Amino acid sequence: MVQDSVEIQKTTLNKFCQGIEELINELVKEDYVLDWEEDTLTRKFLSRLRNKLNGSLITDLENRVVFLSPFKLSKPAEYKFGDIAIIVNIEYGDGDNLEGIAFLEAKKKYKESRNYDAIKWEQLERINKNAPHSQLLLYDFRDISEFASTGLVAKKSATASSPMTQLPVTKFVSVPINKALQVKMKNERLYKLSLPVSYQIGYRYLNGFDLDFKNDTLAAVKKDFAKNFTDVDLEVPEYLIYVSIVPDKSVKETRFSDEKKRIGIVPDNGINGNLYTQIKTNE
Repeated sequence: MVQDSVEIQKTTLNKFCQGIEELINELVKEDYVLDWEEDTLTRKFLSRLRNKLNGSLITDLENRVVFLSPFKLSKPAEYKFGDIAIIVNIEYGDGDNLEGIAFLEAKKKYKESRNYDAIKWEQLERINKNAPHSQLLLYDFRDISEFASTGLVAKKSATASSPMTQLPVTKFVSVPINKALQVKMKNERLYKLSLPVSYQIGYRYLNGFDLDFKNDTLAAVKKDFAKNFTDVDLEVPEYLIYVSIVPDKSVKETRFSDEKKRIGIVPDNGINGNLYTQIKTNE
């Protein structure tokens, strides 16, 4: 099988997060109002993460390269662990390796009520029971500035037109499901418990935080375990993105690499092809 390849481009963690904020702004501008649906937003968000940031060499992440491979479930299943799974595989410079999984349940803000009406507490209880680090991913069509402090820079200079130059206003935030279950709110008051999803991905997931480990879903989506699951008992998310983080010195390059342009080979992810199809389209 021919592995995918991508140009390696040097950046910083803050610029990586800025890239996420830029694609979020573009996505909301395009899809609000006519195509404001969770499935569409999720598919395009994951696809554009790959298109924009795959192959990022993050200098202040110990010079590691981030490879992104998004997938969509090939057949219907009874979802138990949210809409999105993010599998993070980190290879450290000393040879150690860490692989864990994060779960996000996506909810859009409704235009009429301005609330997240589709939040169902029973569903979140079930997700939280099986994945205690799981998150709500909230999609808003307006700027959000009331999120929790990240300690990077002051929020007072943030603007919608200049995301992440100061700590941003944003439109997509993540809220720990265990916190949401404590307050039982479906409105903007959830924002004070949230972080920009760009920060959650860049500063939390890429560093191995907020992941679950000994989890049946992690086993289910890996191809070696496919024989243990049937269409009846599958409980996996509809979308999946595999994030492979490797030291720059470990990146395998194609013969097309040169001094001006490095082309890295995306590492094998081992995702179960009977369950998931890789999202290849540019949306």
